[in-house]
Amino acid sequence: MRARGDLKSSWTGCTRLLLGPYSGWAQKRMGKMLCCFWQSRLGSRVAIFLHSEPRAAGLAMSAKLIGESMTLYRSIMRLHRLKLDPQMRSLGDTYARKEFRLHTKPQVTDSQRQMFLREWKSYVDMISLQETVVGQELSAEQKAKLNDQQKVQLDNLEQSAKSLGCQPGWFKQAAMARNSRRRGGNSQGRGKGAGRGGRGQQDGRQPQGHPGPGVVRRQKEKPSRGGRGSGRGNKGGARRRNAGRTNAGPLPASVQTEVREDGMFRHSEVEKAHGDAVMSIVMAADCIYTASRDKTLKRWKVNRATSGKYELSVELEVPLGDVCWCLISAGDWLFCGLGDGSIKGFMKSGTETVLKGHTKRVACLMTHQHVLLSGASDGSVRCWQMNGHTQTFECTNAIDEGISGAVTSLSVLGEGLWVGGTSGVALVELATLKVVKHLEPRRFVSGLLQFDGHMIVVYADGSMCIFDGLGAMKHKQPALPAGPVLCIAGLESGPRVLCGHAKGQISSISLPDFVLKKYWHALERCKVQTLCCAGHDGIYVLGAENGTLQLWQRDGSVDAL
Repeated sequence: MRARGDLKSSWTGCTRLLLGPYSGWAQKRMGKMLCCFWQSRLGSRVAIFLHSEPRAAGLAMSAKLIGESMTLYRSIMRLHRLKLDPQMRSLGDTYARKEFRLHTKPQVTDSQRQMFLREWKSYVDMISLQETVVGQELSAEQKAKLNDQQKVQLDNLEQSAKSLGCQPGWFKQAAMARNSRRRGGNSQGRGKGAGRGGRGQQDGRQPQGHPGPGVVRRQKEKPSRGGRGSGRGNKGGARRRNAGRTNAGPLPASVQTEVREDGMFRHSEVEKAHGDAVMSIVMAADCIYTASRDKTLKRWKVNRATSGKYELSVELEVPLGDVCWCLISAGDWLFCGLGDGSIKGFMKSGTETVLKGHTKRVACLMTHQHVLLSGASDGSVRCWQMNGHTQTFECTNAIDEGISGAVTSLSVLGEGLWVGGTSGVALVELATLKVVKHLEPRRFVSGLLQFDGHMIVVYADGSMCIFDGLGAMKHKQPALPAGPVLCIAGLESGPRVLCGHAKGQISSISLPDFVLKKYWHALERCKVQTLCCAGHDGIYVLGAENGTLQLWQRDGSVDAL
């Protein structure tokens, strides 16, 4: 191995010798490619990673870690290209490039790089199994480990992601507008001159058959022969470009409060019912409970207004100390699944309890034959029962073998426990508590719904499958037109399957014929985070990502028409 100075001088000499005939820009671009070539051929400790210049940072990385990093980085870029939409791909690519560059710094140790690569490998494994990429919230424990700089980066990343909540097709139309403007040059503005050799209309008017605001088709016109063009003409072109950039894309969909085609109408809406997203809703006999990412539990009373519509008013607020991801009402108990893996139980008499066993957030809760079942992101299902002597809940069984990925939903059909997760559905035999079957497709499961001896499985990409009690597929439904599904609920009126979507829509699917009746915007560019049906009178409640609550009802009389 040569000394560092000799290696640097040799590299400089090779670059000048090989790239002498080329321009400065070509030397820079080709120099980076040749540097990667030399590093791979000679096996030196020169880290030219992510097209960066040779520097001391590269000398600190072992050749093995360099190879692993480059292979992993290519895998991430390929998955982003295949799995993400253009907007999210741009954001994800930029973030990944920045992070990989930062971990070539000389102050980063090899052990830190190994931990960094291990976390990114976990990310690759997770999104490789998803048809539609759906992220997960960091737990309170994970956020506590972040330093101040990382917290700022996380906040900036969240804000950037939220800023991309535009309508499908907007990005494509904006790209068309941008490409059209580039082809048209400055000739779109009013004025004598029209950029050097520019094509397009010289008076700035839109051609016939104009496809929409901000999209200008290239015209087969004779190029103008003006010189540089007047400043006034360029300003006109700039005004036209700015107008196109502002108006590109469809206007926001109007929120509907009544859907006559399916008898749906909204009773009331409580804006900012919580300070953050409403993650779970449960209806008790005399009230409604809601839990949020703002770490609070609220109890709501339903009142009938003079107009005849129902209204919600808050009665009680309880701080939970952590994000609540799921709720269930079981007799006199109300259980809350928290982000740190614990389960808090509240009794009407005032008794409280804490169930500890999971290591990551509890995503779903259900009861079966006086047993409380919990599923968590640690890839396990736990069974809890009350100890008659100590009057406390104890974990009697844990199911973790054979379940791949985080658990998102639970349901019981016949003699089987259906476990939905990020890698599809696992069928567990209740008698032995062993996984006996994995059901295809292996996709992210948004919800499970039992109906007439069958199980309806709704996936995050909007597709659905119906299985019989033994796990045999009976029907497969393509993705819903409203797009990705975040939550589902079963409505007795109809009956109906209700699906909440990422862009604020709700889809209503009739049973047993399984026909999409209608989908509409209940929220404007805001996720429908959770849905809960009352089980009678067609009443249901939806919770939004911005903390809003809406109370809806379906009028069953439309079925007789």
